[in-house]
Amino acid sequence: MLLAPFHPPILGSLLDSFLAVPARAQASHAYAKDLVIEAGATTYRIKQLDLSGTALQSADLAALFDPKNPRSLQERLQQLGAGALTAPEVIAETKRDGYVQTVIYRNVSLNTLEAGRATAARINRTELKLAGPNGTIEGTYGAVKASGIDLTLAAQMLGANVSAGSDKTVARAPFLETLEISDVQLANQEAHSRLTIEALRARDIKAQAPATAPSTEPHMAESKEAGAKGLLDKDQPAVPGAFDNLAGTLPASLDIGAMEADKLDLVLTNPQNQPLHLSFAKGAFTNYSAFTFGTVHLQDVGLQSPALAFTLQDLALRDVDFTTVRTLLREATENNTMIGLQAILPRVDQLDLAKLDVSKFGEKVPATDQDPGRDPLSFKVEHLHTERSQPFEEMPTRIDGTITHLLVDLDKNHSGLFKDLASFGYKALDLSSQLAVVWTPDKQQLNVDNVIDAKNMGKVTLSALLTNISKQFFSSKDVETTRHATEAARLKSAELTIDNDGIFDKFLSQQAQAQNKPLADLKRSYTSAAAVVVPILLGNGPGAKLIGAAVSKFIADPKKLHLLATMPDGLTLKDVDLIQTPGLLLDKIEIQVSHESQTAAPQAH
Repeated sequence: MLLAPFHPPILGSLLDSFLAVPARAQASHAYAKDLVIEAGATTYRIKQLDLSGTALQSADLAALFDPKNPRSLQERLQQLGAGALTAPEVIAETKRDGYVQTVIYRNVSLNTLEAGRATAARINRTELKLAGPNGTIEGTYGAVKASGIDLTLAAQMLGANVSAGSDKTVARAPFLETLEISDVQLANQEAHSRLTIEALRARDIKAQAPATAPSTEPHMAESKEAGAKGLLDKDQPAVPGAFDNLAGTLPASLDIGAMEADKLDLVLTNPQNQPLHLSFAKGAFTNYSAFTFGTVHLQDVGLQSPALAFTLQDLALRDVDFTTVRTLLREATENNTMIGLQAILPRVDQLDLAKLDVSKFGEKVPATDQDPGRDPLSFKVEHLHTERSQPFEEMPTRIDGTITHLLVDLDKNHSGLFKDLASFGYKALDLSSQLAVVWTPDKQQLNVDNVIDAKNMGKVTLSALLTNISKQFFSSKDVETTRHATEAARLKSAELTIDNDGIFDKFLSQQAQAQNKPLADLKRSYTSAAAVVVPILLGNGPGAKLIGAAVSKFIADPKKLHLLATMPDGLTLKDVDLIQTPGLLLDKIEIQVSHESQTAAPQAH
């Protein structure tokens, strides 16, 4: 199960402690004992609370925190004025959705309380226990420090006797200027799971009380049923379900300028009792708001799991959006359904990855009579870059991707293509690639350019031009609209260039050795066969003969092969059916062949 208490570790300690801020006495010093405060689903117990530098009297304090006091807690917090507040122990107990959370805050102190705000706060130690249907999470935090704290806003965020609800259109208000949490330790012994974080730091935290206060009622289904029966007003928000209570409501109400984490270590165990171990040395994000991030940065990441193991030196993301992911996860949680991995990947406008070392990708498949089996794949990537840019109506019109040095050790990978490359005498595959996809909305054109370069093997360059590409071509919401747009698209030109840098020579040498023939004789044999067989396979038309002659010449002197295909009327998706009769397909294509360098990019006809 997830290692997450009701309130995220980043905020839980402070939010709870701020709600537990009651009591003063006498002109410069006040104290109160055995306070009990009911705040929504949470009950706070304070054995003793001391204030200094306060004008409040004991009678004022008693009235302020009298359970019968009709004013909201945030209104009463605004009347607290003191130079300092201390409490040796604060206990907060929350009951919700079958979970019971108990948090004990040790040595709580706040400085300069005035008008519902405090300049600084500190909690020396926090002890947490969360018991629920899937086990018990227990843990501790070290010192918690904060500055620039809005206590009344904290009360609102926890749904503590909120008097008027929250307006979604209201801008976020400053909540915490800074926040520091050290030595986070959480564990679920039954689930064999644990989370440790050496330190957390955040700044510029703004917040708004949730439009629906966190509920003490367990099921969203009850709200839906009530709505169906007409028991809820159309403008009344439904009772949030478990997903919203545990992961949805509070994060949606926060804006965070920046947050950093040092030395995170997470261990989870799957139903097969197999561990997943994730760690990173440093993690950070900026400009969080409503499940979107301005930037995300991770350093020295490691993952160990049954099917995947890797280390990663650096990962940087820009403009990350989890909005759709959150929606899908909520639906899966409420409906108890599964969703695919691709559905929970966020939208990312830019990704940069450096020094990825994958030691295991996939699981070992034992050999059988029908299957030779295979071992997990291992590989390295020096650098990976992807970017979505030049938006048009909130949709990128350009996508770029670059892979620099994808390295596969052929002594460790023996399946399929890798086995063939090893048989040619190669020790490693060193691959780099560039991809550019550019959509021109006013012309409804899509240009695709791709270069794949394998060191000491060769390079393949592919370009294509498609026309009649509407915005609906990229839609992921309406399948039918996308299908019609795809059928209307036309391929106008395609260009292929093959630059040999040794792989064809090694292939021909291997074949000559396998057939026990001199290399020159094998080349002549293949050259003659290509000139005859290729045209026959392609329908024996003019275009087919041109391609056959080009392939024959390339075999005789394997250096460069350049093919340019233009389609005056364009090829549609329906024309793909003609691949079974290649002669008819080639009748729609004009072929140009050369063994020289590419001179121009394909243009529309």
